[in-house]
Amino acid sequence: MTKKNLVDIRNEIENAREYLDEGQVWRHYKGGLYKILGFVTDCDSNQLLVRYSKIDTADAVMNGISYHGVEFTKPFSEWFDIVDADNTIRFERARQHVIFMTDSQRAMVEEFLSQ
Repeated sequence: MTKKNLVDIRNEIENAREYLDEGQVWRHYKGGLYKILGFVTDCDSNQLLVRYSKIDTADAVMNGISYHGVEFTKPFSEWFDIVDADNTIRFERARQHVIFMTDSQRAMVEEFLSQ
């Protein structure tokens, strides 16, 4: 496999940013919210990957479960996949969401989103 040069990698990232970009929040079809952290290119496959993290829910934090500092990658080519017979898309942009939480919980979420 031929390695991509730096110009090709940068162009691929810029093209991907037309669809999703750093800081955006996306909802997984199973219900979780995820923040886009950026893009990386796999050094072996040359595949463009989306780097993202799960946004902790107030319930999870209250129960001692936190994804803070945990990052994931998924191939950009799979981000918009249809995952079932009902034509459900894997990720959908979270246009707006209402979160009910205490002031301290809100501060934790705002701190996380500002990173």
